[in-house]
Amino acid sequence: MRLMESDRGSTFYLCERSATDASFPKYPRLPVLRCMGYERLTEDREPE
Repeated sequence: MRLMESDRGSTFYLCERSATDASFPKYPRLPVLRCMGYERLTEDREPE
């Protein structure tokens, strides 16, 4: 997930997995309570 902000100040949640897997929506409906593509970050990987 990456937080996106429009020029008008609206906030959107971009699903980064959608770039490689078409079964994931680019901008999912909120709230997202569960995601089959969720992967916990490891200690050696920093969020972007």
